[in-house]
Amino acid sequence: MKKLTFKKFKPNSKNGKLILSSFWGLSVCILMCFLGAFIFYICDLDFADAFVFSIMVYVISSFVCGYIAGRKLKENGILSGAAGGFLFFLMCLVISLFVDLKFTADIFYKLGICLTSGAIGGIAGVNKRNRKKIKPRKAG
Repeated sequence: MKKLTFKKFKPNSKNGKLILSSFWGLSVCILMCFLGAFIFYICDLDFADAFVFSIMVYVISSFVCGYIAGRKLKENGILSGAAGGFLFFLMCLVISLFVDLKFTADIFYKLGICLTSGAIGGIAGVNKRNRKKIKPRKAG
């Protein structure tokens, strides 16, 4: 009988880069949530504004996740960005199910938002060109 073994986490592998990009997306999400809580506290906004803000948080965070995945993997921008967005969605799903055990239809449009904006971020990340420093010519 074989023993179950787990591979060590390798941050330079494709899976490691996707996982790290989804953690970056999650950190952007957390920072935006703190910023949103501060804004909602100061401005006394209603529930409809909170709904729009939550969608913006998902879009921007999964875009960042897809962008970083595309920059790190440097190939297949749509697939790498969508995979990063999906991992970001799974992390948010686990956290939200841990906090509140509701499984509603909202999950499916959030999945669509994360996949779409992650794929767009992946395309932007793959197509981003590196800036080359121009060396000054030597006189004489």
